[in-house]
Amino acid sequence: MNKILFLLFIWLGLTVFAQETQLIKHTVRQGETIMSISRKYKVTPYKIIKNNPGLTENIKPGDVILIPAGEVRDSVLADARYSGFKYHTVKENETVFSISKQYNTTIEDIIKVNKIEDNNIKLGQIIIIPILYDPYAKIDTTRYKIYTVKPKEGKWRVAYNHGITVEELENLNPEIKGQPLKINQRLIVPRNRAETKRQEDRDYIYYEVKPLETLYSLSKRFDISQEKLIQLNPSLTDGLKAGQILKIPKKKKTENEALAQLDGKFFYHKVKPKETVYRITKKYNISTADLMKYNPELKDGLKAGMTLRIPRPDFRVVFDPHSPLFFRIEKILSPKDHTVNLIENINKEKTYKFAVLLPLNLDRFNPAQADCNDPVLQSKVSDYYAGIRTAVDSLKNMGLNIEYDLFDTKGSAYVTEQILNKHDLSDYHFVLGPLYVNNIRKTLEALVNFNTPVVVPTFKSVSAYPNLIQTATDSASMAEHVLAYLQNIKTDDNVVVVYDTRSKNTADKVAARLGTMHKLSARDGKHGNWVKPDDLRRLLNASKHNIIIIATDDMSLFANILSIAEGLSARFKLSLFGLERPKKIEQFDIKKMAAVNYHFPSRSHLIPDARLAKYTKEKYGLFPSQAYINGFDTVFDLMLRSGNAENLFDGLKKYGKTEESSYVFLYGFKPESGFKNIASYIFRINEHLEPEAVD
Repeated sequence: MNKILFLLFIWLGLTVFAQETQLIKHTVRQGETIMSISRKYKVTPYKIIKNNPGLTENIKPGDVILIPAGEVRDSVLADARYSGFKYHTVKENETVFSISKQYNTTIEDIIKVNKIEDNNIKLGQIIIIPILYDPYAKIDTTRYKIYTVKPKEGKWRVAYNHGITVEELENLNPEIKGQPLKINQRLIVPRNRAETKRQEDRDYIYYEVKPLETLYSLSKRFDISQEKLIQLNPSLTDGLKAGQILKIPKKKKTENEALAQLDGKFFYHKVKPKETVYRITKKYNISTADLMKYNPELKDGLKAGMTLRIPRPDFRVVFDPHSPLFFRIEKILSPKDHTVNLIENINKEKTYKFAVLLPLNLDRFNPAQADCNDPVLQSKVSDYYAGIRTAVDSLKNMGLNIEYDLFDTKGSAYVTEQILNKHDLSDYHFVLGPLYVNNIRKTLEALVNFNTPVVVPTFKSVSAYPNLIQTATDSASMAEHVLAYLQNIKTDDNVVVVYDTRSKNTADKVAARLGTMHKLSARDGKHGNWVKPDDLRRLLNASKHNIIIIATDDMSLFANILSIAEGLSARFKLSLFGLERPKKIEQFDIKKMAAVNYHFPSRSHLIPDARLAKYTKEKYGLFPSQAYINGFDTVFDLMLRSGNAENLFDGLKKYGKTEESSYVFLYGFKPESGFKNIASYIFRINEHLEPEAVD
């Protein structure tokens, strides 16, 4: 009898323990690792190890480990038909059928969720019980219905559309109190109150307030006084809230405004009587050349009543150590339909935290404590990290609550996996690094199910993951920029493409894109590829502007073409274009490049911002390298985007091109492969022997 009571006590204890901890038992199979098991159950390796004290990477088939079931979010458990889950420990003589009846669920759902084979369950086995969602079980269907939240809908919008207040919506749906709405979330709403949306009438529009907007910014945006706004919207006496719907008087569109809506890249200016080109260029702070470029009709003269296209300014931050914030705004970013100051509007109430994974070898060198003249600091990785630290210091001086944790990967796949296993990186706003392809892939695999952004400062080919953010512009994107620029400025120019054997496919595509038949293949000699001067001369046109495009990464061939083009520049009007920035461009004769009006793309400015260079020299005792500037600009840009949006992904999509102290960022997005920076500059070497940004 005592033995039976003892066994019963043990059984009850195990049952209660399993139910409280909500763990799933997993038996390790051949070939499985902690990383592969974490992907299977959609949990981080950290959480598996946390729930299995003493567990090491050396697991073997037959080992039993506990998985935190409360974290499982795979496609089966994310089934919209389930409103939740319970955990049940199988008792003696119980079957799948009897358990399904006990919890009012189906046999099929229990088998699917637990992957049970042949209805075979064992005494003491812990199984997940899916609770089927019944939207009408607890509501009066004559008065209420279930509403599915649509993209970009907030509480104010849903409540407004159904004729109730946010407070009433939250009372009907207590689970949303203090929480934002999610796409496809189901809500209980009134069935018969305000079934149709309020239509915009002839005189008013209805505007939903965005986060961080103020009465002042709204009054300026809609050209209406704050007093008038409050008069039309009495609820504003209780304060302005994100998601609130405001009644705004319609403003009659002018001709310029109507045109501006057709093209978000430009402002439109209607020329007034007695206005001059000089006055217009000063008003909009653009050059006469740019004004003529976007308005070719000006070649016939400026006339009153003309409508001119004025390019909208980009966002640019200029480093200024004498400014209280370290930075000043030189230009403003212009997204698709409005202008926003990213520094001024950044959310300073939120705490930002990111992780840095870099191969710094901290057991030999600690950048946080090192002498700034330590030679190790000169390495690219250490410089990149020093740039990150400077950006964080600057952002803190702006009033941001920003923190980061540094993890030294030592460049090792094993160490990287150790970091992923021992630390939960899924809660960070983003993870910056690692650098090597294998380590990048491991990090992406560990964090993809949690939608944690993984930022990599490389354009090397890595597997496609939706949470990947590549900050370095690749060669293909820069070449595309050059071709788009040429298409924009080209009229009846004579285009010649010079290439070597390895670049024939590229040359064919360039020629087709620009509509030219003039292609020149380099000769293959004993000492490399080369072009004969007469071969190039025969393809040039003395009565036209000649554009010579170099499609090669062979620097010897580039030097050969540069010398020939310089010799021909006295007889022909020509411009030389490269599809990528030459390696070690400083080694080539800059006078020759100026003589041929040489253009090339670049990820960054060639010369660091003078103020940033001075600050770095004073603080670290060194001239800022490209790696240092890259680290600085990358973190500063990511934080500006993240601080002006719900999250980093939203900030990458929401805002267009941003220009920091040296680097430029514009992110393309594909759902299957994540975000990739596609921005670059196009420079030309001008007559003053200086690199000049032309686009």
